[in-house]
Amino acid sequence: MKHPTVLAAIPFVLALAAPVVHASSAATATLSFSVLAGSGFSWAADAGSYGASDVTAAGFAGWSESAGIFSPNFAPVSIGSVTTPGTGVPASSATASSTSTFATAFTFSDSSSTVGTLQASAIVPVAGSANATAFARSYFTLQAGASVTFFGGLVLSTSGDNDNFPATYDTSSLYGYATGLLAVDSQLAQFEVGGPALAVPGSYAITSFEPISLTFTNTGNSAITSYLDSGVYASSVSAVPEPGTYAMLLAGLAIVGWGVSRQRASV
Repeated sequence: MKHPTVLAAIPFVLALAAPVVHASSAATATLSFSVLAGSGFSWAADAGSYGASDVTAAGFAGWSESAGIFSPNFAPVSIGSVTTPGTGVPASSATASSTSTFATAFTFSDSSSTVGTLQASAIVPVAGSANATAFARSYFTLQAGASVTFFGGLVLSTSGDNDNFPATYDTSSLYGYATGLLAVDSQLAQFEVGGPALAVPGSYAITSFEPISLTFTNTGNSAITSYLDSGVYASSVSAVPEPGTYAMLLAGLAIVGWGVSRQRASV
């Protein structure tokens, strides 16, 4: 005779095993800086300065298997790209979206070109891939003996939630990442948060504010033309397990429950 308690418990156990999907990722990078200089500094007009915003967004399209390893796929890909020439930090803006995944990037400076701002955001509310880059190359002229300081702040953040995947799933790309930089000549100031270390089950949230500054001096005897590179980048990737992963788990539990009921029925 089959044991009614065991049979009644099986649906309850299966309900507990039903998937609760945890998958999201977001990253944002914002750089704002001011130009501190005397009369020996000026932005170089028509010298090749530009602002560029590039973004991509893609929805999660399942997993592909090769040699027993499952890798995430993302499609279709939405792309946005805008490059604007100008003086200082020319304004550019781009947006891309795919299902619930989206990315934005922009660059601009104030009317006097003494303050520049760049921002990149990559948001994946459930599952997908998003990347955003805001970059500017700004040429300037500096008289002999003059100095210029680019000074500001960089705000970086990333957060997300990764599900618990079987060992056969390649989850090494499932994380958020944000970085930003200022560079002049051989000088570089760069900071970053996130990265592959976050590609583990569970939640993560990181926010960082970093003062950022570069000073450049013309030690020569004549005026020179150089350029400032400023940029931010944000990336977010998340995915959910295949429905079949949970189906196999449920089937296994059902078999275990059936086996227990058979064993007790024979007693």
